[in-house]
Amino acid sequence: MTERLIIPKLFAARRAEKMIGQEEAWNKLRTVIRPGDRSFQVVFLRAQGGRGKTRMLEEVLRSHGRPVYDWEKAELTRQAEPDDLLIADLIDVIDTRLHDRYRFVTALRESLRDYGGHADFHRFDAADDRSGLLAASGALLKAVSEAENAAVAAFVADLRAIAAERRVIFMIDTVERLTYRASLRYAGSEWLLQEGLLTPDDLYIRTHHWLLSFIRDYDLENVTLILAGRGEEGEEFFNRIEAAVAEAQAAGHDCQPKPIALEHLSMNQTQVFLSQLAEDWRAAGPKYRTVADTFAFAADRERDQHRVIALYTGGIPLL
Repeated sequence: MTERLIIPKLFAARRAEKMIGQEEAWNKLRTVIRPGDRSFQVVFLRAQGGRGKTRMLEEVLRSHGRPVYDWEKAELTRQAEPDDLLIADLIDVIDTRLHDRYRFVTALRESLRDYGGHADFHRFDAADDRSGLLAASGALLKAVSEAENAAVAAFVADLRAIAAERRVIFMIDTVERLTYRASLRYAGSEWLLQEGLLTPDDLYIRTHHWLLSFIRDYDLENVTLILAGRGEEGEEFFNRIEAAVAEAQAAGHDCQPKPIALEHLSMNQTQVFLSQLAEDWRAAGPKYRTVADTFAFAADRERDQHRVIALYTGGIPLL
């Protein structure tokens, strides 16, 4: 009787416990987090899917003691004590609700709530309460809009006061989704803007345009804004952000653009990546032995499997 080979069902592709092959990008990212001055750092983390953008942002959280969601254990993990920086929780704008400026600003505030009094947003919190009361009472749209505008201004004022003491790091993922071409509701906005039928002021309630103002107009200091996304799909968004940085510099603001490139894995790095996966699955327990052995087989330097995988995936073995 032939023994049946049963491979445990896996809910998703497992990530390697250690980040492989992006040492140069990681070192650059660590530098912009602690630039040694009070500049406003705008970091462009552009790469195609599977290169490790989100993983690198999670490494920032993990290395500074911030909670990181472990998708395999379905829980938050913390590995170190917080340091002198204020590292905000990762915000992923694949959630289309965050394409609304006010919800996005609220998410920025919430991303620092764990710091308690070290991230004192008392002006924004009070203004947000007033806005919520107006909306709940059925106030006119104009009154609610004015209250939201006041709350956004209060957020910037609070952030300026907080950053006077400690550098604040915001990390925004999947920013290509903020382009109007990526939104069915606003898909025509890009053409209308190009034709002059819409002005940026007409779209001030959108996160896309508020970020331009956030960078260009407020002359903030001691803040790092990390924007991660796919370069090709997010080209128009990144181009506008770069233009906003240039305008801020022209106005005399200390605003610094910091592009960081992520590289494909080489054949050797692909082999190391597969070896790490084998080790990780082996540590997961006996029931994953077959999975671990499969990765170990693929990583065997005496065989060609890891070379084939590197060539077939273009150096992105997560695909």
